[in-house]
Amino acid sequence: MKDKAIPSYVLNFLFFSILFSALGFYVSVSFIGLGHLLLLIPIVYLIDKKELKKTFEYAPSKFLLAFILAAALSIILNWNSIGQPLKLLFKIKYFIISLLAIPCYSYFYKQDESRNKPRLPLLLKILFISTTLATCSGIIGLYSGFNPLKFTKACSMERNCGMSGMLMTYSYSISIFCSIIFGWIINFKSNKYTTRKNLIIVFVINFVGLYLSYSRGAMLGFLAALPFSFFWKYKYLFKSAIVFSTIFTAALAYIFINKIDIDFYRLHTNSHNEKSRLMIMNTAYHAFKEKPIFGFGYRNFENVAGSIKYKYGLHNIKAPRSVKKFTGHAHNNYLEVLSGMGTLGFIAFTGFILGWLALCFTGKNTILKIILPGLLNFSVSGLFQSTLIDGEITFLIMVLFSITITNQIRSQDSKA
Repeated sequence: MKDKAIPSYVLNFLFFSILFSALGFYVSVSFIGLGHLLLLIPIVYLIDKKELKKTFEYAPSKFLLAFILAAALSIILNWNSIGQPLKLLFKIKYFIISLLAIPCYSYFYKQDESRNKPRLPLLLKILFISTTLATCSGIIGLYSGFNPLKFTKACSMERNCGMSGMLMTYSYSISIFCSIIFGWIINFKSNKYTTRKNLIIVFVINFVGLYLSYSRGAMLGFLAALPFSFFWKYKYLFKSAIVFSTIFTAALAYIFINKIDIDFYRLHTNSHNEKSRLMIMNTAYHAFKEKPIFGFGYRNFENVAGSIKYKYGLHNIKAPRSVKKFTGHAHNNYLEVLSGMGTLGFIAFTGFILGWLALCFTGKNTILKIILPGLLNFSVSGLFQSTLIDGEITFLIMVLFSITITNQIRSQDSKA
């Protein structure tokens, strides 16, 4: 990459792309689309063979490429049975852009370091303020029935949705955000971007928002990732937290196996919600058994779930009619991939996650240490919700991946 050959406006496109992306996480999905459009110009100028070679030196990048190919292949092989195959192909953009964005982020970071007034601190402030305002707006909506920043009726009178129209989108994404911020607080080092005090304020407000979403899977993801914030700096706390998490998990398992109802945080073990989720997970498993190699097509399980459920009589459970008729996505990332993309997609997806985790566990710098809890959160909370097919959450995870690889490349370049 030759900096002199790159027009100055490319850096401005990059800045506004990152800015709108930061707003898009929790304010409006429209900003994500705008951020992608603005990123196209930098991609054209900054992508070359040398930069791509650096990107694919890392195992998770290779597995992500395999996942992209498996997703495309699963759609092509099911083309005639999918209602809108081109639409599903277009959804793969989040993964492709995350790979292409790595040289762009690396270039922006390099250029920003040389500025008298770096813009990364500003971008971070925008992310923190927009996220916290979205949470506060959702909390006000929860108790008043009106979301003041959206100027609309609150999406729920019982649970906080932030500024998202989808409860699960907000709860699972804010859970990942809280894991990352908490990890940063624990592993904090003095820097030019923010202070520990700011991080604590941002964390407390958004954790309250997470709690008030009453999303059990999102909260479990946060609790499961919590011990790993202490992994490098406080080994005794890490070990204690692991013991506590093990006891807590065993207690939850006992409660659910024995169907003990607890009137706290929606821990009702025999509710219609649990029955419908277990039924649809079982349906996803049967879909995988029917097409074990390539699956029914990336993000296409929801479209075939109803027919598969009735084909194998999986609706014949002791439950109300509304539960028996329930259909939708698999409510589990791993079953979603298995049913939609088969064994090939599952190998690529698990390889991507495990390779990324292995990279983060090296803990060579603060970036890896604070991203690890967020990634673990995504891995665990994905057992209870198909967050991989949620556009906003997928975008968040892919940005974190791009930052991880960018950070690794810059670390290697600094040693050269």
